[in-house]
Amino acid sequence: MSKYFVFAIVLALWLCLVNSAAVGGRSGRLLDANTIIQRIIAEYEKLPGPSVHHPHEVATLIDPENFHLNF
Repeated sequence: MSKYFVFAIVLALWLCLVNSAAVGGRSGRLLDANTIIQRIIAEYEKLPGPSVHHPHEVATLIDPENFHLNF
C-alpha cells in the first residue's frame, strides 16, 4: 500500500469523526422553515434606512407565444 493511500484513508476517517461530532452537538439547534424565515425577516428589519420598492415590471419585449429557444 502506498503511503499516500494510507494518508488519504486516515484523513477521510478523521474528517468523518469530526463531522459526526459536529452534527451530534447541533442536533438540538435544528430549526423549522417558519422559524428560519422569521429570523431572516427580523435580521432584515434591523438594517438602517428605507427599503427600496421597485415598480412591477411587465415583460413587453418578449412575446411568449412566439418565443422559442434555439439550442
